[in-house]
Amino acid sequence: SDLKAIIKYLEAAGHTAYNCTCNNGTGQTDILRRICKKCNAHDVTLDVSVHFNSGRNKHKSNGKPGGFEIWATNYNGIKKEISERIVANLKELGMNTHGDPYKKTSNLYYLNHTNAKAILLETEFVDDIDSKKIYEKIGYDKIGKAVAEAIIGKSIDSKKVTVKPK
Repeated sequence: SDLKAIIKYLEAAGHTAYNCTCNNGTGQTDILRRICKKCNAHDVTLDVSVHFNSGRNKHKSNGKPGGFEIWATNYNGIKKEISERIVANLKELGMNTHGDPYKKTSNLYYLNHTNAKAILLETEFVDDIDSKKIYEKIGYDKIGKAVAEAIIGKSIDSKKVTVKPK
C-alpha cells in the first residue's frame, strides 16, 4: 500500500513514522477514536492520515479520473508547506487533483482529535475506473515515495531503501 511505502521511505531517510491504522473497530466512530488514540500516543511533528476516496461510483472510463485531495482544518505553517509539496509531487507523477486539492473542513473527527497538527490525504477514488488505472500505472511505491519526500522536503535515494515496513 502507499501507506507502507510512505513509512518505508520516511524511515529510510532517518525519520520515525508510526502506522496508526485500526483494523479491529466496532464502527466508524470507534475506529476513528482508536486511530486518534494511537496517533496521540506519539509526540510527532505532523499526523498524516492516508486514505482512498470513494463516492464517484464510476465504473466506465470517460478519461476523467477523480483525482486526489488533501483535507485540513486550515493551511498554515507546516500543513501548508507539506500539502503544497504533496500536490506538486503527485502532479509530477501524472496524478490529477479532485478540483481544488486543498479542502478545508472543521467536521472531520481525525483532524479535530489529534494532538499534533494533521492533514488527511485521499490518494485516489477506488470506485472510479480512471483513477484506479492511473494509480496502478504509477504504482503505490512511487506514490508513497513522492508523499514521503513531500513530508520531509527532500529527495530520498531509492537505492538506500532497505528497511521493510513494520
